[in-house]
Amino acid sequence: MRWTAVSILALFAVYWIAATAGPEAVGAWQDDAIYLVTARSLAEGNGYRLMHIPGQPRQTKYPILYPAILALAHPSYPQNLWLLLAPGAAAAAGFVVLSGVIVRRLLGGSRGMAIAVGVLAATSPQILCQVRFTMSDMTFAFLSVAALLCLDGKYASAPTAWRGRLWLVVAALLIAAAALTRTFGLALLAAAVAGLLLRRRFAAAAATLGIVAACLLPWYLWRHWAAGCNGAIQTSPLDAYALDYWLWAPRRLPDFVRVGAYNALKTVFAACYVQLALPRSWVVAALSTVSWRLVALHLACYATAALVIAGFVGTFCRQQAAGPAGLVSAFRRNCRTFHLYAAGYLAMMLLWPFDPSRFLDCWIPFILYFLLSGARLAGRACLPAESANPASQPSTVRNRKLLILVPAVICFAIVVLFIHEDLNILGSTRGDYSFLRQSVDLTESDSLKEWLRANTAPGDVLASNHAAELYLATGRQGHDFASWSNPAAAYYGHDRQWWRFFMVHAPSEYQWLYDWAGPELERAYRQAGVTYYIDDAGHPMAVVMRRFLERHPRLFQLSFQTGKTYSVYRFTPTDSTTTP
Repeated sequence: MRWTAVSILALFAVYWIAATAGPEAVGAWQDDAIYLVTARSLAEGNGYRLMHIPGQPRQTKYPILYPAILALAHPSYPQNLWLLLAPGAAAAAGFVVLSGVIVRRLLGGSRGMAIAVGVLAATSPQILCQVRFTMSDMTFAFLSVAALLCLDGKYASAPTAWRGRLWLVVAALLIAAAALTRTFGLALLAAAVAGLLLRRRFAAAAATLGIVAACLLPWYLWRHWAAGCNGAIQTSPLDAYALDYWLWAPRRLPDFVRVGAYNALKTVFAACYVQLALPRSWVVAALSTVSWRLVALHLACYATAALVIAGFVGTFCRQQAAGPAGLVSAFRRNCRTFHLYAAGYLAMMLLWPFDPSRFLDCWIPFILYFLLSGARLAGRACLPAESANPASQPSTVRNRKLLILVPAVICFAIVVLFIHEDLNILGSTRGDYSFLRQSVDLTESDSLKEWLRANTAPGDVLASNHAAELYLATGRQGHDFASWSNPAAAYYGHDRQWWRFFMVHAPSEYQWLYDWAGPELERAYRQAGVTYYIDDAGHPMAVVMRRFLERHPRLFQLSFQTGKTYSVYRFTPTDSTTTP
């Protein structure tokens, strides 16, 4: 316990220094600025509201716990950004260290494997990206692994009934906290109840469900009330995605099927490219055309996925199982809450119409562990069985060395990739800021904000994909620049290509937005009181908006350009609009 606490404190210090040492880039995630806006609203006594949207609707999308934590230090933002980054750094440190504990104590990993996984996860570029922003992901990840450790570890092995009940209550409170941080926490609740029911601990399952329900019910009742108070803005085309998850969900079975199929291949891609930090330039070149690079990328992604799956199966099937029936039997015998949670989380991730790359960040240490243990299992399967014959002992020793060598080589390769990407991130400047496997120029954002402060009035309304960030910097409220009410059409077009892992936008997606903009954009902007549209060349759908602007020059007048990224257009509605 002492070394666990020391490790968390040491890693927290490293993360916090790394988070505060680089350039300030609030809003680069978009969600991070929204958390700060709602935290400011709570801190100022205005309730849980989206202050950056005209009318300041109540926030009915993101659960309230993480903004409430930020609100404790929010009144003096932006001067205290260093303090606002502390919860994420602390949560990330706890997440990494406790994940190593789970690998060692619950998943059957060796001490050396747990240390290797912990070191690799601690240097993960994805976690380093997370701690530099006020994002809720690491807080959710920490609460989840802490709940799993309480359930599968402390509660399951409690020496007395009293201690068992105590750990069960702690686990239930942690589950509730996770669900009040991210909606994905509902998968953890379902896994905890299902696991207790499978072990015939009916009273414990009922108690867990009751405690969590008592904690979540006020939030969901308030959310239902708040949605009614928001009125028409709750389903407005420009704000619906900012106010409600479920308004974004697919509504037809074919859409669910397509989303699930596309997300499966996107997950395979993300587990290799994003989580293992493959060189971005090489991957972009591979996806651009059919070549040997593309073949190598597919082999790497599928091999990674296969090893991760093998490592996951190995955690509940440590002995050879004969066929599917043997696997089912082994799963029933060794299944933990962890396995049920992984299955439920994966199901939610695959069916939700959003790029799954970010959702994998909460599983980074376990992806690494499954990869390494899967490689070890694959090596064992390829080597001949050990013999009791003394004459075969040299061969047996050599085989055991090979079983250690294979994961060691993979570890070394991951370390090299991680260090390379970490150095890019830590070496970021305002002109060349490394973020999510890309480089952005923050000086252009600075120029945009300076122009808006100097040339727009406090009552002007902006349409952009950085509404919360611009509000924090300029005080100007705004909306999203377009409607995303049909994500299956906007991000899961039927003409996306499988050989690109469904990651590259398709013509039908651009056409969908253009078809919406033709009859609806001017009307939506009029109703929302938009006065300026901010074009962001970095947004994949900006090309559609530029096409619309070219067709309707009377609606939008160019007012300012920062360089390559941002253009500001004055919206000048007309009495009638000719649609294409």
